[in-house]
Amino acid sequence: MRLLPSSGWIAGLFGRRDRALLAVAASTQIPYRQIAQLTVGQLRIADGAATITDSAGVDHVLESSADPVLCGPCALVRWRRLLNIPHTKTRMSDFLTDAKQVTPASHHPCRQPKPIDPRTLQVALFPPVDQWDTSRCRDGRSPPTRCRGWYDRRKPASPRIECFPSTSSPQP
Repeated sequence: MRLLPSSGWIAGLFGRRDRALLAVAASTQIPYRQIAQLTVGQLRIADGAATITDSAGVDHVLESSADPVLCGPCALVRWRRLLNIPHTKTRMSDFLTDAKQVTPASHHPCRQPKPIDPRTLQVALFPPVDQWDTSRCRDGRSPPTRCRGWYDRRKPASPRIECFPSTSSPQP
């Protein structure tokens, strides 16, 4: 967990997701298929502890760790903050580029988590994310450039790249 990045675009996105996912998988008895179906609304964070209610209504508690790098509730707060960004005026790439790397000297955001937009409660806790950032493509368009700008609230800077070669192009 110490080697996972928490800042930088796009490494910070994957590092924060992986740290939160490892915390849930290692600290709870929730089967991986149920972890994939969790929503942000099933996660509660207060007083340094994270509680996840699974689909059967069972609460799983993740206790705080002294080291913010290894603290499961802190990892979940940081990940939840990213999931909340589409409901703010912040660009995710700017947020992650400006974020500081988590170190043992970092503060514990799990002790006083910032409130999130109520619309975020319906979002999957671990939505699928790929290297093209198509996790939030609303219309099912193919990667990589058509949906990349969703997190950044801008159009992609690169020209359109076809993911699949055209069948009408001549073969060498």
